[in-house]
Amino acid sequence: MHLSADTLSILKNFSSINDNLIINQGSVLNTCNAEDSIYATATVCEEFPCEFGIYSLTQFLSTLDLFKLPDLTFFDKYVSIVDKDDPSISIKYYKTNTQMLKRPRTLKQLPEATATFVLTATNLKRLNKARGTLKCDDLKIKNENNRIYAIVYDSTGSNENTFTIELEEYYGEDFEVTLKQEKLVLISGDYNCKIIANRILRCEHVDRPINYTIALDVTRKQ
Repeated sequence: MHLSADTLSILKNFSSINDNLIINQGSVLNTCNAEDSIYATATVCEEFPCEFGIYSLTQFLSTLDLFKLPDLTFFDKYVSIVDKDDPSISIKYYKTNTQMLKRPRTLKQLPEATATFVLTATNLKRLNKARGTLKCDDLKIKNENNRIYAIVYDSTGSNENTFTIELEEYYGEDFEVTLKQEKLVLISGDYNCKIIANRILRCEHVDRPINYTIALDVTRKQ
């Protein structure tokens, strides 16, 4: 099995959510963070033959980087990695007992969205850059004057700087939600986003079968 560049980018993204990973049999990968506040699911082009536990996804990806053309064969206790460009190079990478790893639970069906909007790759990049530049770790998403805004700010009040992006027009129910921006660990791209019950942010990639379900902190409008 050869892992595509697309799958490798997903695995790298998942490692930023949780360095543990349980690869399930089939083509669907999923992960969650330790606090159960971020869930991510992706469908990849590869079909994995069996369940395989990885304790450190970062180490696993670095191991693959030791090869020019890594070819993977899964066995009961390990995965054999051989360089197709130079078969004299190989590694047996042993799996971790999945009972030692964080296994994402199955999410219940989500209710209808309170609000929907599009978060473009450009605006996602702007929000992340603003967070680093202003040293503000919080993100507010709210409606005002028939518009939806994303605002980078500091909830502690010690830093009064804010960065605002107008996302799109909006004529629905009033809402205002916040989250720590470190939760916005989205792989690059455009997203269809849903605010659900003012407690969940659901982000679905426009071009790739990847989605994120993120728990929100709620700020009710006065």
